[in-house]
Amino acid sequence: MENPAEESVRDLQESLNERASEAREALLTRIALTTALIAALAAVTGYLAGEKADEALVDQIQASDHWSYYQAKGIKSAVLGAKMETLQSLGGKTPAQSDLDKLARYEKEMVQIKELA
Repeated sequence: MENPAEESVRDLQESLNERASEAREALLTRIALTTALIAALAAVTGYLAGEKADEALVDQIQASDHWSYYQAKGIKSAVLGAKMETLQSLGGKTPAQSDLDKLARYEKEMVQIKELA
C-alpha cells in the first residue's frame, strides 16, 4: 500500500496535467480561430482588390475609347481643312458654309471629348 502523501502528490500531478492540457487546448482553439479569421479577411481583401482592378481596367478601356474618338474627330477636321485649303488654292473658291459648320462642330466636339478622355 502506498503512502497517503504519495497518493496526494500523484492526484495533484494528475490534476495539474489535466489543467495544463485544457489550457493547451484552449490556446490551440484560439490560435485556430485567429488563423481562420485572418484567412477570411485575406480572402475578402483579395476579392475587393480584384474588383478594383477590374474597375480600373474598364475605366482605362473607356478612356482609350474616348481618346480614339477624339483622334478620329481630329482627323476628320484635318481632312476637311485640307479640302477647303485645296479648293481655295486651286480654284479660288470660298469654302462652303456646310464645310465651315462641320469644321466648327468638329472643333467643339473635340473639346468635349478631350475632357472625357
